[in-house]
Formats: sequence, structure tokens, C-alpha cells
Amino acid sequence: MIKHHLRVGDLLSNPENNALGLITKITQGYFYFHLMSHNEAKKFIISEDRAKKEKVYTHIDSGKITVHYGSHKRRRKRKIYVDIAEQL
Repeated sequence: MIKHHLRVGDLLSNPENNALGLITKITQGYFYFHLMSHNEAKKFIISEDRAKKEKVYTHIDSGKITVHYGSHKRRRKRKIYVDIAEQL
């Protein structure tokens, strides 16, 4: 599967805890997003959060996070993050 750079409007989902994150802002080092998850009482909570780009891309490459792209139009391909320490 071809990996692309993330943009504003892309949806990130975590299949382990059914949390969703909608990217709202991108800076040089961080993704800002609205996180929607549920607590023990099964009520949904919406909060704002941020995460480092490198951490998000490594979770996408390892399969912990799945991406639902808003559009593939005019989107740049990206290289896959590989950790050298894990390969040795």
C-alpha cells in the first residue's frame, strides 16, 4: 500500500479502543486533532490533542493506527519510517 502525507481533514482511527481523531491543524513538528473516544460509562468524550508527526507516522506504519484519507488528489507520497535499532 502506498503511504501518503497526512492533511487537514484526514481521519485517524485506533481499532484497539475505537478512538477517532480528526486532524485540524498541521505544524512543522506536530499534528493537532480533535479526539473522540469513550469512557467506562460508554459516553463519548471529545477533546483537543496534539501528537508528534514522527510518532503518528510510526504508529501508522506499524499498523496501530489506520488512516482514512479525505482525498487522494494532489497528495505527496512519503517514505516509511524504519527504526534501525529494531532491525539489529
